[in-house]
Amino acid sequence: MTRRAHLRLFLVYTIAWAVFWAAGLPSYYQQYSRTFMIWFDVLVLIPLVVVFLLVLRRAPQSRRLTLSLWMAFYFTVPLAVDDWLYCGVFLGHGLGFVWRYWWRDSRAQ
Repeated sequence: MTRRAHLRLFLVYTIAWAVFWAAGLPSYYQQYSRTFMIWFDVLVLIPLVVVFLLVLRRAPQSRRLTLSLWMAFYFTVPLAVDDWLYCGVFLGHGLGFVWRYWWRDSRAQ
């Protein structure tokens, strides 16, 4: 991929994370029910998959695997790093943020 393509993906994921961050305020999604979060995830993932498929369809077949791997990387690793910076460092939860914000349903307690 070109530097411009990397920069574009970096900007897209950064904007996406910022929108998710704002939508999760004030408690970074802890205030929403599990049912709401399932619907929210589905409603976000469907258009994202459609966009990814359209991007991959336009790419030459010889580059689709590489492009899909880069897209998978940019929409997992940097987003996890951003979550760690916000929840782990800024909010002070350390690596425990993974349990608190990603897996544990704090509303069940």
